[in-house]
Amino acid sequence: MRILVVGGGGREHALCWALKRDTPEAALFAAPGNAGTAQLGSNIKIPATAVDALVAAVREHRIDLTIVGPEAPLAAGLADRLRAAGHAVFGPSRAAARIESSKAFAKDLMRRAGVPSPESRSFTALEPALAYIRARTEPLVVKASGLAAGKGAIVCDTREEAARTARAMLAEGALGDAGREIVVEDFLEGEELSVLALTDGERMLVLPAAQDHKRLGDGDTGPNTGGMGAYCPVSFATPELLERVRRQVLEPTVHQLAAEGAPYQGVLYAGLMLAPPPPSPDPGGAAGAAARRDATPRRHRGGRVEARRDVHTRDRGGGGGRHGTRGPRLPREAGGRRGDPRAAGPRAGDAPVPCGHLSGLRRHAARAWRAGAHRDRAG
Repeated sequence: MRILVVGGGGREHALCWALKRDTPEAALFAAPGNAGTAQLGSNIKIPATAVDALVAAVREHRIDLTIVGPEAPLAAGLADRLRAAGHAVFGPSRAAARIESSKAFAKDLMRRAGVPSPESRSFTALEPALAYIRARTEPLVVKASGLAAGKGAIVCDTREEAARTARAMLAEGALGDAGREIVVEDFLEGEELSVLALTDGERMLVLPAAQDHKRLGDGDTGPNTGGMGAYCPVSFATPELLERVRRQVLEPTVHQLAAEGAPYQGVLYAGLMLAPPPPSPDPGGAAGAAARRDATPRRHRGGRVEARRDVHTRDRGGGGGRHGTRGPRLPREAGGRRGDPRAAGPRAGDAPVPCGHLSGLRRHAARAWRAGAHRDRAG
């Protein structure tokens, strides 16, 4: 067996490590690879987005299976080209990969599929975006619709900050092509959960849940990154919770993509937020209204997020328990920071919320083989 892993980050090193462990007789190649993959196989000095050169390399090296790590080559149609040439490949088509390469597309797809997600609007022009921001309640999340290496989701505490962020992306080109379209989304607060599933476009295998960390500094400070670490398993990701994720998020998404002529084959990633329930109805005047305000999380407007504790997707680029860049606030008595496996996690009854968009990713594939261990998510 001759296997090519496309990509050059920590994810690809982890994939090569697992492949070598499980199939020691396999000949491994990585393009472009890194120092870690070079210890496990042969690096091919071809950029991950050089589709023509990669197709030629698959033919030249007689590759039996290609595994695509990064999103960019999938968005460029690498899987399509390989399949068209008769080569086996693990990764979705360009059409299906739009669920990762375009947050605006993913949000629209979730609406059509009935997957709960925070209220949002997509924009390519600045003035309509500013008008929408002025009409929303703070805080807000502004996201670059395109691929931004995990740095395109910004939590904005005020409408003024959201307006500045939208202007920077749409008018000033702060994130290049990734920010030529933006998504302005309502804010959610809760405990983050990442759930991945292997799918051939029809059947599905849900993998153990994980919790990841994206802020650069200790204590969930600093800007978002592509990922600072993750742990798995997560104590509060019960079988019942994962079944809800399958039923309410993953399966509807896969079925909708297939119905639209873009069957998804690969790893489907759902970033979830475990959001508290809404307060119970109370007819009791001003006192009741004050109690409701005190019991309601800072931001739970829009759609089914407010209607009940539910599973909602969030953008993988967002990270953090405070939808976008901030970590969930664990109970003080738990004695742990955000993401500490010793911490108690959400309160009984909390349930997930997809708060942004579903991502078709292999970025997190290494979690499957390293359940229970903490690892760095480089790349």
